Amino acid sequence: MIPRKLRRACHRYCGDASASSDRWLFEPVYALSEQRTARFVFCSRHGESDRTLRILHSLAAKEPISPADFSLSVHNALAGLLSIAWGNTAGHTAISAGADSFGYGLLEAVACLKDGSGEPVLLVYFDALLPQPYDEVADGAESCVALAVLLKPAGDGGGEFTLSLEPRSRAAKPQSATAQSLDFIRFMLSNEREQNPLVSGLSGKWQRCA
Repeated sequence: MIPRKLRRACHRYCGDASASSDRWLFEPVYALSEQRTARFVFCSRHGESDRTLRILHSLAAKEPISPADFSLSVHNALAGLLSIAWGNTAGHTAISAGADSFGYGLLEAVACLKDGSGEPVLLVYFDALLPQPYDEVADGAESCVALAVLLKPAGDGGGEFTLSLEPRSRAAKPQSATAQSLDFIRFMLSNEREQNPLVSGLSGKWQRCA
């Protein structure tokens, strides 16, 4: 169960006004609540864009800015809320890297696994639809996506995969901000042995271990 205080602070994704919409991101994360010592890696291209828009509207109208919108508009706000709720002091990283935000978030999470601590890493990616008028400059057909993945060092339990990235001379084709995360979900749910994600300036590969 998500604490009431945290539910009040959560953003209502995708414009859904239902009572459950504020749990759209945190329900999958709280399903992993036994891992309260994991390091957090949060990644999002746009972050809480509607909060930022409300702040801009308030400034333009010379009205007071909502303290909640101000404090929760930064990219690491959700990681901060979750670390407080869990009492997690393992540290966290917030990443925004354009349309490659998920790809570089995954890279950061895998790199954290290599630090030798043996602790798991909680990777969380989220992006909602851009509000008007910013939807006019979206990269492409955007989707609402919230993804939480608990990564652990390779062991004997199966389910291992590898990530590799190499420089490439030819730029990747432009894609929407959520395309990489959706490709990753499809890969994990499929029986494919490997997939080559599109990452700007890099040649990537997700590969299942034998």
